[in-house]
Amino acid sequence: QHQERRQQKQRQASKKKRKQKVSWLELAPVLAIFGITFGVIGYVYSMYGSTFFLPPGYFDYKWTAEQWREHLDADGRTMLLIGGPHKSGTTILWDAIRQHPELSSFGDSFDTGVSYSEGILMQSVYPKFGIGMEFRRDNANKMEGLGKYALANENLVHWTEDRPEAKQMENLALLMNRFAPFWDNVNATVLVEKSPPNAVISRFLDALYNVNSTSNRPVTKFLFITRHPIANAYSHEKVLLGQVKFNHLLENYIKVHEYMITDMPKLRNKPKLVRLEDFAIKPSETLKSIFEWLGVDSSDEIVHDILYNKLSRPVEHDPNAKYRKIWCQKKINKANEEIKVFQNRLLKLKLGYDMVGWCDGYSFDVDEKSGDEFDEL
Repeated sequence: QHQERRQQKQRQASKKKRKQKVSWLELAPVLAIFGITFGVIGYVYSMYGSTFFLPPGYFDYKWTAEQWREHLDADGRTMLLIGGPHKSGTTILWDAIRQHPELSSFGDSFDTGVSYSEGILMQSVYPKFGIGMEFRRDNANKMEGLGKYALANENLVHWTEDRPEAKQMENLALLMNRFAPFWDNVNATVLVEKSPPNAVISRFLDALYNVNSTSNRPVTKFLFITRHPIANAYSHEKVLLGQVKFNHLLENYIKVHEYMITDMPKLRNKPKLVRLEDFAIKPSETLKSIFEWLGVDSSDEIVHDILYNKLSRPVEHDPNAKYRKIWCQKKINKANEEIKVFQNRLLKLKLGYDMVGWCDGYSFDVDEKSGDEFDEL
């Protein structure tokens, strides 16, 4: 009897172990899902911080439109708006400019919760043009997102002072209340906002930021940056994984610039246009000229400190090297009719770029990695 009781206890213990084993096996998929979920959440948090998980407007100021009007008109304050084609260096130029002690800009993506801290992705007053939604299934056939948003109908893309949204003070308040928490000093002499599509909506923004102003001084200044069209198209192609055809990328580049160049003379303050290649070759001279144009301290000490102590990465001498090598090795036919059409439209823009003769006198001895940092910008 003693032996039977012992065997019965052993059988019960064995059965209990089998049940526990089955229970853990049943829980494994659930635990795996939890692990993946928390892993994704952790990754997103590391990129975009807590702001990403909070509802839009969580940190918004509650100022009235009249308060913002008075604030912008006071103390010679300037709204500096940076734009240009995507992948042209808007971010590295912005990163350099925002280090100036008299300027206030947004923090990095961890602070703002949006890619590259672009104001357009934070607001709801004007369109985002599908930026950041390039890989959604329903976006494939739409003229939205990187490399093709400017190809949509002009009335959808090219916003001007004629838009009713530009004449409404409440829109100024919505915009400023959304941006204000992310400027490190809302009382700074110059408040900076950077979004590449500012290039196609500059007249709209010019009107909105100056709506109902009683000052004889416009508060807005526009800084545009551009890059050689072929290098710009290749940089897009790398990010978009071939989703947009090369000739469409070139067409988008041309359209962005046609809107931008047409609008520049109509802005209240004379805008400034910088080429990425010039900034790369002469960063000190370029920054100095920008600060002089803004009316802030442009001393050699300030410029040197920004470029060599504060900038998160050095400015490469030739940001287009690897793309020029790819283009020239392909030996694109100079008589190619499509290239000739783009060339003619490019020359009319007077940007100082040449597509047909880009390979003339070119040496193939270049670093394949040269310019990689600009692909993110």
